[in-house]
Amino acid sequence: EACFVLAGQVQVGIVGPNGASQTEILTSGDLAFVPVNWLHYVDNVGEEPAQVILFHDATTSIVIALSQVLSGFPPAVLAASYGMDPSALTELAGGDPPRIAGLPA
Repeated sequence: EACFVLAGQVQVGIVGPNGASQTEILTSGDLAFVPVNWLHYVDNVGEEPAQVILFHDATTSIVIALSQVLSGFPPAVLAASYGMDPSALTELAGGDPPRIAGLPA
């Protein structure tokens, strides 16, 4: 995926399948590249509305553990995304992985 910033100031964070993570602050005209199978977020950190264009091209997928996501994403971003208390996210990161039901076979 590529993220091109049209206007404003955003923070882009990525979390890899190996647990590595990186964040950068981007402004108008900047481009971020998200490797295949890396999770990511885009957060408006400026005082004005931000505009970005996202380009996707994924042909394969792998499993990235919830603990990797929770350790690489800022708790405030996840808490805002899911309407949760940030301390609840900390508890999830340290415990056993939750069981998530999939679609029927």
